[in-house]
Amino acid sequence: MKLLLLLTFFVPSILFGQDSIPTKERKFFIGINFSPDCSYRYITKNDKSISADQWTYIKNIEDSIYKPTLGYTTGLNFYYQINKLISIETGLQYSLKGYKTIPIQTQYSFNYPPAIATNYIYYSYFDFPLRANFTFLKSKLQILASVGAVLNYLHQVSSKSVPEKSSLTFQKQTHISEYPYNKINFSPSISLGIKYNVNNRINLRVEPTFRYGLINTDDKSYAYTHLWNAGLNISLNYGL
Repeated sequence: MKLLLLLTFFVPSILFGQDSIPTKERKFFIGINFSPDCSYRYITKNDKSISADQWTYIKNIEDSIYKPTLGYTTGLNFYYQINKLISIETGLQYSLKGYKTIPIQTQYSFNYPPAIATNYIYYSYFDFPLRANFTFLKSKLQILASVGAVLNYLHQVSSKSVPEKSSLTFQKQTHISEYPYNKINFSPSISLGIKYNVNNRINLRVEPTFRYGLINTDDKSYAYTHLWNAGLNISLNYGL
């Protein structure tokens, strides 16, 4: 009976005493992230010799042929927690952006007849993001808003033709472009999502994110091409 009374007194004291012990707040975090993206482009007129009416016609044709495609962004991120509400984040990312055509008649080689195929245009970049994160709510589950920009360094541009029906004369082909596209781009980014604090070391973030390339990919073309992508960025972070 005495043992039961002792346990009744001491067990709650131990449990509540553990809750009162302050945990160390982590300032530096490292994480990994992956974002499946919807990727596309926005074009504007570059050639001044093209009239407004001609440009409207050309743009309507281009927009009827080219459509969004799937891309992704993945890599490492690092952030410093300034206080409980604000953090500064950077990292090293790899991203695949681009767009595709509708199924159209494509000439794979002059030696073979044309075939119906979907053509994908991909731009792969090394990304260096810098953004400010703002958290709201003092609980395990928080609202997370971010604003910043990404410095994009072009790795390569490739095109892929995928026929509707493969044959001996026309199969899926990938071509790496040697055209001198602009190497540098700059993409403002915004996101709004949630952050779940598993404990004081580990947190999980899920953020719908939008990025828009300010710099044209090709200055010599009749059209300025601005790449954009919208995705769901998922990251797992660990406090050091």
